[in-house]
Amino acid sequence: IQPVESLLTRIAEACGRLLDAGSAAFRLLEGEDLVLCGEWGQTEEPLTTACLKIGEGLTGTVAATGEPLVVQDPLSDPRLVPAHREAYRQLGVRAFLGVPVKTGDQVVGTLTVRLSRDEGFSAADMEMARAFASQAAIALSNARLVEELKMRQTRLEALLEVSRQLSSIQPFTPLLTAIAEACGRLLGTDSVGIRLVEGEDLVLAGAYGDAKEVMSKPRLKIGESFSGRVAASGEPLQIADPENDSRVIPEHRRLLRGMGYRAWLGVPIKAGERILGVLSIRTKQPEGFSTGDLAIITAFAGHAAIALENSRLYQETQRALEELSHTQQQLTQAQKMEAIGQLAGGIAHDFNNLLTVIGGRSQLLLGRLHSDDPARRDVELIRKTSDRAAALTGQLLAFSRKQMLLPKPVDLNALVGGLAPMLTRLIGEHIELVIVPGKELGQVMADAGQLEQVIMNLIVNARDAMPDGGVVRIQTENRPLHEVTLHAQGQIPPGQYVALSVHDIGCGMDQDTVTRIFEPFFTTKEVGKGTGLGLSSAYGIVHQSAGYIGVDSTVGRGTAFTIYLPRTALPAETPEAQASAAALVGGQETILLVEDDEGVRKLASEVLNACGYTVLETGDPLEALVIGEHHRGLIHLLLTDMVMPGMRGPALAVQMLAQHPNLRVLYMSGYADEMIGCGMVTPSGLFLPKPFTPDTLVRTVREALVAVSSHSSRRETTHSTSVAMVP
Repeated sequence: IQPVESLLTRIAEACGRLLDAGSAAFRLLEGEDLVLCGEWGQTEEPLTTACLKIGEGLTGTVAATGEPLVVQDPLSDPRLVPAHREAYRQLGVRAFLGVPVKTGDQVVGTLTVRLSRDEGFSAADMEMARAFASQAAIALSNARLVEELKMRQTRLEALLEVSRQLSSIQPFTPLLTAIAEACGRLLGTDSVGIRLVEGEDLVLAGAYGDAKEVMSKPRLKIGESFSGRVAASGEPLQIADPENDSRVIPEHRRLLRGMGYRAWLGVPIKAGERILGVLSIRTKQPEGFSTGDLAIITAFAGHAAIALENSRLYQETQRALEELSHTQQQLTQAQKMEAIGQLAGGIAHDFNNLLTVIGGRSQLLLGRLHSDDPARRDVELIRKTSDRAAALTGQLLAFSRKQMLLPKPVDLNALVGGLAPMLTRLIGEHIELVIVPGKELGQVMADAGQLEQVIMNLIVNARDAMPDGGVVRIQTENRPLHEVTLHAQGQIPPGQYVALSVHDIGCGMDQDTVTRIFEPFFTTKEVGKGTGLGLSSAYGIVHQSAGYIGVDSTVGRGTAFTIYLPRTALPAETPEAQASAAALVGGQETILLVEDDEGVRKLASEVLNACGYTVLETGDPLEALVIGEHHRGLIHLLLTDMVMPGMRGPALAVQMLAQHPNLRVLYMSGYADEMIGCGMVTPSGLFLPKPFTPDTLVRTVREALVAVSSHSSRRETTHSTSVAMVP
């Protein structure tokens, strides 16, 4: 098998010599043109370079009719093109013979022979030329078959190489580009696009060459235009004249016409019977796409489907591993926070008893000192220091979720609106406060006072992140979550939430800082600028309210804290319902005081005695039962600690009520775990948190004696009371 041009040149020479001609030449059809592919003998440049169309000149007439043509005086024939006429005159051509080269019934070219002698061509010469044309047709068929086999082998090798490349796991987006490019190179075209199925749509996801320009509509409906029909049927589709096809959308029709594309091929990308997308290919070649093209691209689409599925599975696995890793980090962090919280809560509990004595004794001592007493200044300093220590203890309890909360339905819009003037003063004039209230915002169950403290802590944090000024935005909205939501810090389970976010445009934080941000005593501020308890207490308050905090931050771009609180159907309380009765300062009732901490017990006994009450005191709950049994008069109130050696406060209350049915009960405790651990829940008026001052003690005792009936008191010691705190 020889190259086509070399083979045709040898056939032309053999024909010319046998016919004793001056020249012979083969022209082959390429689209609408006749291109010179082999020549022999005397020729002039116009004969070899002039471009002929089918039907043009003598040679074009042979190609158009598919019949032999003999012209004995070509110079006088009007069909001869001017350029050839001059060449014929110079070469002295006296006769022309042309025969078609056919493969079957299809004309694929022409064989032309020219004579310079007068006798011209005979019928035998024509038959001889036709025989040479037949040989040329056979040679062309063989050459094209060989060329096709070589091309098929090349394509198969390329397909294997592409398959090898695509078999490696790659990120999804670069993989789509690689598939489009590989497809284009296989078919020798510069316009390949990939549309993937998304619901009822086909979305342009990968492109090679000018495909993005041609496929200007990024999203098609399944069934729309060419690609949509392939996706709908799941079968390949070939279009020979795409710009005039009625199925193409007008936008694509205009682009196809303007860019000269002559054929379109679409092949589905399928995983089993599931259609993942469509390969869309265009060519400018007049012959369009062959059956071999379709076969190779169908096979290629199968490899592409496997590669896409592998990439998708790999990405899903990576996401699952990342989520698992994130969840493990969150769990480790939560366990660490819980351990720190247990320690902090235990310290705060013991410290509260000490602070109760220090603060209470300081207040009693101040009551006995004259205003000009030299010792008064020192005692006032002790009291103020005690108050500061109590505030720190409260923050520790808030972080460890062991403080007592009084949750009620709260409107976050109203809460933030009421805080706005204070927050404006807090952040200063160099920072703009923007409040974006949510529409039709739901209510949440929370302790409004503690929630205000959370917001102020977040605002202070935002202010400190913007020393040169900026904007802090507070936004509220209803936020239902249908799946787990991950933040840089914080994992939020599905649920119906009302969200409150505080966003600043300050310095931001790196991931290590974000991970530790809620740890108590952790701070990035200078020494003396903060305790590191503000955010930790905010964390505890929100979690104790059955909520969550998510944190997202980017260094140099700011930080966003998002509080998620469960939405409640209960309406917010009116101001009238929130108002408390005025406290009475003293009385003559009998109180049984049970407190195992001697300092606290002595302080409470002294204060209550001074207010006119009769106080029966003990540090042993078993002794309290004996006192109750032998006391002949009424005991109006049991004031008891929650956790004591031998017996807990609620158990003591149950037995005391059996002896004194009209007894009121008031519990004391340093933190919420004592209440929760006992299975106790109690209305707000029947609990005295530690540390307390003498004034608070007297007011709470008075409220317990006058505000709650004995029937209510009995219900308060059972497990059926309404919840007043959220663990």
